[in-house]
This record gives sequence, C-alpha cells and structure tokens, in this order.
Amino acid sequence: MIPALIMLVAKATAILGFALGIVALARGRPAAERVIVLRAAVLVLLALPAVALVGPDLRLEVPAAGRPHTFEVPSTDIRVAVDPSDVVVPSSRSELVLGVWALGALALAGRFALGVAALGRWDRRAARVRDPAWLAALRRLSLRRRPSLRVSADVATPLSWGLSPGRILIGPAQLARPEQAEAILAHELAHIRRGDWPFLVLARLVLALFWFHPLVWSLARRLEALSEQAVDEMVVRRIDRELYARTLLGAARLARPHPAHGAAAGMTGPARSLAERIKVVMSNASPAPSRPWAVAAAVGALLVVATPLAALELSRGPGGFAPPAPPAPPSAAVIAALAPVAPPAPPRPQGPPAPPAPPAPPAPPSAPDGGAVRYFVDEGGAYVVEQDGVRRPMTEDERREMEAARQAAREARELARQAQADASLARSQARASAAEARAQARAAHAHRAAGHGEAYREAGRLHAAAAEARARGVAARADAIAAREQARRAMADARVQMTRGADEMERGARQMRSEAERLRDPAYRARQIERARDEGRTVTDDQLLDAIPRMLDGADQMERGAAQMRAEARRAG
Repeated sequence: MIPALIMLVAKATAILGFALGIVALARGRPAAERVIVLRAAVLVLLALPAVALVGPDLRLEVPAAGRPHTFEVPSTDIRVAVDPSDVVVPSSRSELVLGVWALGALALAGRFALGVAALGRWDRRAARVRDPAWLAALRRLSLRRRPSLRVSADVATPLSWGLSPGRILIGPAQLARPEQAEAILAHELAHIRRGDWPFLVLARLVLALFWFHPLVWSLARRLEALSEQAVDEMVVRRIDRELYARTLLGAARLARPHPAHGAAAGMTGPARSLAERIKVVMSNASPAPSRPWAVAAAVGALLVVATPLAALELSRGPGGFAPPAPPAPPSAAVIAALAPVAPPAPPRPQGPPAPPAPPAPPAPPSAPDGGAVRYFVDEGGAYVVEQDGVRRPMTEDERREMEAARQAAREARELARQAQADASLARSQARASAAEARAQARAAHAHRAAGHGEAYREAGRLHAAAAEARARGVAARADAIAAREQARRAMADARVQMTRGADEMERGARQMRSEAERLRDPAYRARQIERARDEGRTVTDDQLLDAIPRMLDGADQMERGAAQMRAEARRAG
C-alpha cells in the first residue's frame, strides 16, 4: 500500500510540476490559453489512479542489491544477513495510512457537497427577477438559451452554477443597482459559456483525492484565479472598463465566506487576486492574439509526459550479484533487535491555507495644494470630501460657517416677506383713511353749503387726518423699500457664498480627476511611492491603482453637489 502511494505521489508531482511550469512560461499569453493547460492537468490527475491500477504496465527493472546488508546488534555477538526486499511493512500501518487519507478526502468532498446543497436550497427559495432593466440586459447578452436568473437574500455576491444553460443568483443589493446589471450578467454568462463550473467540480474532486499534496492546492488556486482573469478578458470587450471595475469592487465589499460560495463560480473570485484583476482591467491593454496551435502543443506535451508516467511501474531485476541463500533463522532476541523501524506517520491533513485578508487601501496621494473641499448638500448629512477623495465628517467650525450662511439667507428672506406684509398693510390703511376722509369732506361740504359753520372746522380736521394717513403710507412704503433692499443684499451675499462654494467644489473635482489621470502614468505612481516612502508611509502601485476609481467617484459626487448648490443659489435669487 505505502509503496504504491509513494509511486502515485511521485507521478502526480511530475505531472503537476510540468503543467505549472508551462503556465509560468506562458505568463504573457491570454489567461484563457493557460486555463486550458491547467484543465488538462486536472483531467490527467483524475485518470492517473485508474491508469496506474488497471491500465497496461510499463515496467522498469531496477537491478537487485549485489549483496545483503549486514546489521550488527550491539548487545550480542550474533550477525544476521537480511535482504531489504524481504522486509514487509506490517499491514496495520497500511491501514492507518489509508484511514488518514480517507478522512482528508471525505472532509474536502463533504464540504463541497454541503456547498452544492446550500446552492440548491438558495435557488429553491429565491424569487425570479422581474426588474425590466435586468431582463433587458439578459436578453441582450444571451440570445439563445437563457439561464435562470433569481434573487436571494442568502446571496452576498453574484454567482453562477450548474450545467448549461446554468443558473445565476444575485442578492438584493445587486438588484437595487440596475445600472450594474449588464456588467454582472456579462461576467456570470462568461463563466457559463466557458464551462467553469463543471471544471470547478472536477478540480475539487482532484483536491479531495490529493489533499496531502501542496502542488495540487497550488494548481487549484491558480486555475481559479486564471479562470476569473479569462472571464475579465471576455467581459471588457463589450462592457466599459471603469464601470466593470467599480462593479467588481462593490461586489468584493459585500463578499462573505460561506461553503456555497466556494461551490459556485462567483464574481469576485480569490480575494488575493482581485487587486491584480482590477489593475489589468483598468490598464486598457489588449490581450495577445490567441494561438490555438500553441495551446494544442502545450496540451500534447503534457499528455506525452503523463502517459508513460501513468503506466510506469518499477520492479526489481536480476542484475548484480545473485543473492545468497537465506541464513538460518535467528533467535527471538535477534529478531526483536532487528525489527524494522516503523515509517514516520504521514503529515496531518491540512486544509487549504486561508486567503490573506486584503490590506486596507491607504489614502490616495493628496493634491499638491492640499486643503479640503466642502460638500454641503447630501441626503446622508453634512460632510467634507478632501482633495484626495477621502470623505470625512464636517467639523464644528465648518458646520457653524455653513449654518451661519444659511441662517443669514433665511433671515433675509423672512425680513423681506415681513416688510412686504407691512407695506401692504400700510397701503390698505392709507386707502381706507383717504376714502373716509373724502366721505367726510363731502359731508362737510354739504353742511357748509347749508350754512353750518361747524362743518368748516370738521372738514379741516378731516383734511388733516387724510394728510396724516398719506404720510403714514409714505413712511410704510419707505420702510418696505429699505427692507427689500436689505433682503436683496442678504440674498446677494448668500448667492455669492453658494456660488463660491460651488466653484470651489468644481475646482476640487477637476483636481481629483486630474490626479486620477496622472495616477494612470507608471512614472508618476513611482514618484508618489517614493514621496510616501520619504514621509514614512508605505504605498504600493496596486493601491494607487485601486484609488483611481474612488477618486473619480468622489469627483462625480462633488460635481453633483456643486450643481445642487448652484440651483439653490438660483432659487435664492
């Protein structure tokens, strides 16, 4: 049992090393070509145990030892000749090795089976997507056999599974973002068209059979990462690169570990390769042209190496000196002293190393002139967006300054409204007093005509009252004019402040866009990395590339805030 297992491990090691070596040498080739080589290696590893057990044997004879080895027992003077080929490992140890291997294989296979069962349960409980935007995107991207598209609260990130036409599951967070529908569906449909899920199942089966082999874990991780890169290469041919990169980052923020996510072809893929994928997506570099003949040559070379290795079997030949006749049976004490040492126990099964948590992205490099851009209008509250795209809460001083400007505008509007009301009331009172004075004047004129002297005096008093009413109306109109002028000046000041704030926000947005464009230049990123190192900070090239979409998103938010502030300034006018 143990020699056969050692021989199987040696064959698998040679095949794995050859396949991974081909992939490493083809680093500049499209990811889809390298995936084909790794898939061929998976199929070869699956066939390896069957070929080794029931296939034709290619025997390689190894000459036998020329003479027996002599072992000396220190506690006696007896010497016994023992041929190593006569030493047989006790069957109990073989059973132990077989049991340890079976436990590891069952653990990995069971975990994958639980993940597939969870996928089926999620799919049964999910609801069909009926959003018109998602259905229209699905019709545009899959013209023939369309997969089942469902939404489930159990799903954190988009995933696809099952045989063609396949099944796609999305979460409520993705359903609420119809602008990302085409990017998400293009990614998952690419997984289905490439047949990634069936090969994911085969790779998990190989992992369960060879769980103790570190190169098998490396093959599985490399196949998963390259499959995601191959899908990215397909998607960016028809989806905007920046939108696709933002969609990947948004899905990565929602990702959470679950066995079901490992049993499906997800959108984010391995966390450790996400930064490299974003970098490739945003590089605008066209992949190398496909070379089918090169892929066929690589797979053919792998089969040429694997076929004789699978059939190879070592056997002891007759070469060398003939072995001597077996010695007389030694005593029980000698047999006890010469008992073969038990082989070391196989290493404890280890699961695949947990992927390292992605490092927290550092703050992108600040703009040359520094400072902050205030963003006063937002449904989520008051905050400030720095020039480098970092969003922070508004300080008390900034909040007081903003509230003071708004309070001044409100007070000016209220003062203008009050002045207008006072002027209107004064005009009404003046008109009523004048009408009353005219009526009394007519009465006085009638009395005067009748010869009543008192009418003259009353008419004089009425004229004086009318004059006083007219004076009060004039004063009220003057107060109203002054109040309107004061309100106009206050509103003008408020408009100036709002316009100045909008200009500042637009200037900051332009600076952020300019900085994002400069960060696309490798030489500029190198200077920023050197500058950060001089300041005692650590910034990597991938982290600077990750900051580009965040800076562009911050610039978009600042431009929307400036537009809202200009609209408020126009309303204030």
